[in-house]
Amino acid sequence: MNRAGKTALFGYREVTVMKGFIEVTEYDGEMTILIPVGRITGIVRDSKSDVYIEMGTNGDTTSSGVLVQESFEEVKRKIKQSEV
Repeated sequence: MNRAGKTALFGYREVTVMKGFIEVTEYDGEMTILIPVGRITGIVRDSKSDVYIEMGTNGDTTSSGVLVQESFEEVKRKIKQSEV
């Protein structure tokens, strides 16, 4: 364990769980992002099972957030783990 929090091994990759953050991969796979859980305003899964993490709206009520590779269930699990 380090200052960031718990260390867990998922598959062949070691993942550090930081309290209050979740690590997700942008939909196109180009970026890994740490998102503060407190900024999340919604998790949306569409009819194709694509998952969008909403982090509020811009001044003109346009949604702001990120489309991710993780499943809806994975995002929920990561949020729950970030609280520990």
